[in-house]
Amino acid sequence: MTVDETLNIEAHKDDFSLEDFLAARAKTWEAINRISEQICVGMLEEEANEIVKSTLQAMGTRQGWHKPYIHFGSNTVKRLIEGQDR
Repeated sequence: MTVDETLNIEAHKDDFSLEDFLAARAKTWEAINRISEQICVGMLEEEANEIVKSTLQAMGTRQGWHKPYIHFGSNTVKRLIEGQDR
């Protein structure tokens, strides 16, 4: 879905705010950049997921739509219900 398509859907909601939408998008990219700076070769998924949790908490995130996950290697192409390679 493109940004324009997303905006078109969201803009029809009574409480939609373009300013808030763009601020949330900027905050998301900030989180991604902060997290990616801490990921290292050889790191376990569990370690990376702890980085995600602590980074989001440090940024003041109150609630997410779902639990954050980072997957490496063969796990990147699996659905969550398939389980993970260890």
